[in-house]
Amino acid sequence: MNKGTIKVNIFGQEYPIVGDQDTSYIQELAQVVDSEMRKNSEEAPMLPASRIAVLTCLNIMDRFMKYKMKHQQELKEILTQVDDLLGKLNQETGKKH
Repeated sequence: MNKGTIKVNIFGQEYPIVGDQDTSYIQELAQVVDSEMRKNSEEAPMLPASRIAVLTCLNIMDRFMKYKMKHQQELKEILTQVDDLLGKLNQETGKKH
């Protein structure tokens, strides 16, 4: 894909986004950020938009890091299982030679 510009609306502000990602993907990202900012704004209506944005970033990154750590642990467990299976396979193959 070629780089293009898409305009998205987040928390009442329009942002031109330049990139080579699919337009619908960029719009989906913007909708998630907008939704999170609106939720945070409802929970703390006195905060300025800049603080709502930072709070939103922290919340999204918290979910991302938890997701990443969970999947890293799952990957480690899978790799351990693969190593165990390869060890067993090597033992069996070695016995037959």
